[in-house]
Amino acid sequence: MALGVFALQASACGSDDDPSGPDVDVTGSYSLLSFTFDGQLTLTPPAAQGTLVLTGSRYEVDITLETIAGTQVIQDVGVYTVDGSNWTQTSDDGLLQSVGTFNLDNGVLTVDLTTQGQRILNIWRKN
Repeated sequence: MALGVFALQASACGSDDDPSGPDVDVTGSYSLLSFTFDGQLTLTPPAAQGTLVLTGSRYEVDITLETIAGTQVIQDVGVYTVDGSNWTQTSDDGLLQSVGTFNLDNGVLTVDLTTQGQRILNIWRKN
């Protein structure tokens, strides 16, 4: 299950008042609240743990999932862009591109992406 887990391009500055839009500043460090794969399997801590760091136009994600099939580690780095509520990300290796939407509300970042035909929904809390 190779997954590009998110992407965004942070704009200059913004506030959480408008959860999406051209002025939303999503840069920062986040902790994983939940990971949903293809709308069927939702994992929360302690079964799902992870960090997301967004700086400028770059992202770095590290997620560990504990399932009945064992432990899976997802690590990815690359570039992201945001436009309105749209999110696009591309891994540095160029193999994975994800597209979808995002919402930032009161420090909670929800990213809903499609990667390789699979829907990935991640919810993060800003540290």
